[in-house]
Amino acid sequence: MGGGDPAARGSATRSLGGGAADGAARPSGALFALRRALGRLLGLDRGRTGFVPVYQEPDEALSRIANRTVTAFLHVSLVERHPRLAIYVRPKGALGRSYMAVIEPFRRWVIYPALLAAGSRAAKRLGG
Repeated sequence: MGGGDPAARGSATRSLGGGAADGAARPSGALFALRRALGRLLGLDRGRTGFVPVYQEPDEALSRIANRTVTAFLHVSLVERHPRLAIYVRPKGALGRSYMAVIEPFRRWVIYPALLAAGSRAAKRLGG
């Protein structure tokens, strides 16, 4: 995978993982804040909230989140100076399926575009 400057690769991985600082990050950040608040209020999150690193290499990282509604993985990698992103979500029971149905428009129209924009910015920084 990859090649080139390890610091630049790490920067790309962090950017794809949600470190965007421009206007695209504001709506997604607001949604995540709302989700955290609702999760606490409704008891959806037990223990840790947010993604926990599973493994991290210079060119890729895998993080996991699990709560009462879903188990999900976020995989970010850099392949030949091009950022790649994969998100895997498995709902837990009827609550998880209902939750995913409710948040689908927000994932599709706010969260994923923000993640893709972060990847685009990271690629530009790497000259890709």
